Parts: sequence; structure tokens; C-alpha cells
Amino acid sequence: MRKFCLLACVVSSALFATDSSTYLKGRVPVENGRYKTFSAVLDLMEQREVKMIVETGTERWQEAKNCFDGDGGGTIIFGHWASEHGAQMFSVDINPKHVEYARENTHQFRDNLTIVQGDSVSFLKTFDQEIDFLYLDSYDYDEKDPFSAQRHCMNEVLAAQDKLSKKAIIMIDDCNVKGGGKGKVAIDYLLQNGWTRYRNAHQVILVRK
Repeated sequence: MRKFCLLACVVSSALFATDSSTYLKGRVPVENGRYKTFSAVLDLMEQREVKMIVETGTERWQEAKNCFDGDGGGTIIFGHWASEHGAQMFSVDINPKHVEYARENTHQFRDNLTIVQGDSVSFLKTFDQEIDFLYLDSYDYDEKDPFSAQRHCMNEVLAAQDKLSKKAIIMIDDCNVKGGGKGKVAIDYLLQNGWTRYRNAHQVILVRK
């Protein structure tokens, strides 16, 4: 009987597991530089049974389709995932227009997605719940002034680090570009403090060792 119950649980989990392509289809083209890392992190979120998602830098286009050509699609992708996995997501952006557009374009996920207008570092400092997945995509990266975005990203990591669960995943956008990318300083810090790269591309995914 015990073996039967165990088998039933395994079969049930397999039946209800969702392919990551479900959340990317019709949104992010396969040839897009972010497709593989979005797919990888969605699979990892499924494996680790993520229940709390925090994103910095929200969807910022009035027409949602534009965010998949450029940036900001994570709010819709992860909001959709949260709505189908009983998870909660918070997305914070300092620009009130971006917040307005994001709320309009994700209204169908509103039971699982809260969009907040404010500074991401301040938000993370006062956030009082454990975070399973932290996606850092705020502060536009400028190759002529890389340190401003790098410093901001580092400050986000410092603000969030004591809220990260043992199974936590971090993904940082706009990496591996000229000047080191948005995550250069933060990634170096994390690698020296018990984290390792899970994927290393335009988006870098990190997990604990």
C-alpha cells in the first residue's frame, strides 16, 4: 500500500508539472537571448517549489508585446507562473508610469501578483517575508557609466540577503556585456559568500552551493 501511495504521488506530480515553454510561448522567441535562461529558471522554480517571488524593475510598456522584444517581460511570465502554482509575487518599480502599465497588463494575475511603486532597495530592506526567487532587473545599465547600475544591484542584494530562503534562486538581468553588466559587483560578492552560477549568460542565475 505504501509503495502504491508513493507511486501515485510521483505520477500526480508529473501530471501537474507544467512545461516552462507554456509561459514563454507566443512571448519570448526561442532565438531571443533570454529564452534559455527564462526556461532554465522556470524549471528550477518548479523543482524547488517556489512560493515567494520578488522582482525589481517591472513590465514597463503600454503594449505588453513590446516587453518581450526588449525588456520587462519577467513580470508577465512570472506572474503567470505564480498564478498557476499558488505562489505570491511582488514586483517593484520606482516609475509610476511603469507601475500603471504593468498593472494593466497583468490584471489577470492580480490575485497572485502585487505591483508596488517605490525604490527597490528601500522595498527590499523592509520586506518581511522569505524570498524563494529574487529577480533583479531594475536600473537601466549604461555602458558609459556601468558602476551606477552595478552599485544599485549590489545594494539590492545586500538589502535582500537575509530574507532569502535556503532554496532561494537569484537571477540578474543585463550581465556579460561591455563593462561587466549590471550584476558584475553583486555576482562577485555572491560567489564569495556561498553562491554559485547555475547559468551564465545575458541573465545570470545563481543558487547556493
